[in-house]
Amino acid sequence: MGASIRRRLLWLILGIVTIVWLAAGWRVYEDARHEVDEVYDANLAQSARVLLGLLAHEVEEEGETRENIGRVVNEVGLENLANFPVMAGLIREHSGATHEHIEWAERGSHPGHKYESKLALLARYGDGATLLISPNAPAVPQAKDGFADFNDGTHRWRFFSIVDDATGLLVQVGERIEVRRELVGYITRNAVLPLVLALPVLALLLWLGVGQGLRPLARVADEVEHREPDALHAIPLEDSPCEVRPLLDSLNSLFVRLDRALKAERRFTSDAAHELRTPLAALRTQAQVAMRETDPMRRSQALANIQQGVDRATHLVEQLLTLARADAGSSAKTELAPLALAPLLGELLADMVDDVMAHGAEIGFDDGGGKVAGDAGALRILARNLIDNAVRYGGEGVHITVATRRVGDQVELEVLDDGPGIPAADRGRVLERFHRGDAVTLFADAKGSGLGLSIVQRIAEMHRAVLRLDEGPDGRGLRVQLRFPARA
Repeated sequence: MGASIRRRLLWLILGIVTIVWLAAGWRVYEDARHEVDEVYDANLAQSARVLLGLLAHEVEEEGETRENIGRVVNEVGLENLANFPVMAGLIREHSGATHEHIEWAERGSHPGHKYESKLALLARYGDGATLLISPNAPAVPQAKDGFADFNDGTHRWRFFSIVDDATGLLVQVGERIEVRRELVGYITRNAVLPLVLALPVLALLLWLGVGQGLRPLARVADEVEHREPDALHAIPLEDSPCEVRPLLDSLNSLFVRLDRALKAERRFTSDAAHELRTPLAALRTQAQVAMRETDPMRRSQALANIQQGVDRATHLVEQLLTLARADAGSSAKTELAPLALAPLLGELLADMVDDVMAHGAEIGFDDGGGKVAGDAGALRILARNLIDNAVRYGGEGVHITVATRRVGDQVELEVLDDGPGIPAADRGRVLERFHRGDAVTLFADAKGSGLGLSIVQRIAEMHRAVLRLDEGPDGRGLRVQLRFPARA
C-alpha cells in the first residue's frame, strides 16, 4: 500500500522547513561570527591604542629624564660629581638600566573574570626589549601594524599590533579565538534552539492542518465507496476546493461515460435477445414441420428453410460479434497506422467476387488514391459491410461502384448502387441497431440483420471519419460516403 497523501505532505513540508531552518541557522552563525569578529577586533584595536598612549608617555618621560641627566652631567662635569654624592647616586641608578621594565602585579580585592586568562598584553621597545607583558601572553613574534592570527601550539590567538612612530614602542593586544567562537555559538544556539524545539509542535499542527485540508478528498472517497453499483449520478461540486475540482470533474465525466456504456450495453443485450428470439422460434417451427411432414417434397422444403434460417442466424451472430468488437475498438485507444485504401479494397473485392456474382450483382472499383490513418482489419470490416448491404438490398442485377479519391485534406471512400435505395426520412434510423427499414422476418427476401450500418458508423467514429447517406446517381439507389482525415 502506498503512503498516504497526508503523510507524504507532512514529511515534504517538514523536510522543506528543516532545510530552510538549517540554511537560516547557518546564516545566523555566519552573521554572528562576522559581527562578533568586528566588535572584538574593534575592542582589540581600542585597547591597544589606549595602552600605547599610556606607555608611550612613560617612555617619553624616561627619555626626557635621561636627557636632563645628560645635561646635568655636562654642566657639573664628571670630576665634580664626587662633591654631590646624592646626585651621583641618582645618576648612576638611571644610567645603569638600559630600559625600564614594568612588572605585572595583580591589584585590588575583587575577583577577576574567567576570560581574563584568555587575554594578553605585550609592549616592546624598538630594539625588542620588553616593557610590559601579561602572565598568560604567548611568545608572539613582533609584527607590523594590524591584525594577525597566531597559534602557540595549544590555542589560536587574534592579535592587534600598533607601533608608535615617535618612540618605536610596539604594543600588541590579543585574545583567544575560542572566546569569540563561544559567543557565536551562544548566539546561534539561542536563535536556532527555539526553532528546533518547535519542530514537534509544528509537525503536530501540520498533521492536523493537512488532515483538515484533505477532508474534501475523504468526503469524495466516502461517497464513492458507499455508492451502489448502478448509482452513476454526478458528485456534487458545492463547497469543493478548486484543487479538488479537476478530480471531481474527471469522476463525473467517467460516471457519464459509464452510464452511457451501460445503457448501450443493456439496449444491445435487449435488442440482441429480441432479434435472436424470432429466428430461433422460426427454426423450431420449421423443425416441427419437418418432423410431422410425411410428404418428401414438403419435408425437403422445411429442411431447406431450416438450413436457410441457420445461415441467417449465423450471419446475425457474426454481425453481433463484429459490432461488439467495433464498440470495444471505438472506446479503446486503437493504434492507427498510415495505410492506402486501394490495396485493401482490391483484396476485399477479390475475396467477395464469388458472393457478388452469386447474387447477380455487378461491381466496379475506381481508385483515386489517398492514404488514411486507420486499422486495416476494422476498415476491411467497414468496407465489407457496405458492399454486403448493397448486394443484399440492391436486388438482382444491381450495379455497385466502390471509389476512393483525395479531396483537399480528406480522403473519400464511396459505395454507391442503383438499387431501391433508402427513403430520405428513414436514412437516419437505419444507423440504429437492428433497424432495416420495412419490417422483415428471417425468411423474407432481405436477409440482413440490421447491424451492418451500425458497425460502419462505430468504425467510422473510431477513425474520426464522417458518414453520410444520400441518394444515388440520377435519384436512384444509395450513396454511402465516408470522409477520413488524409495522411501524407
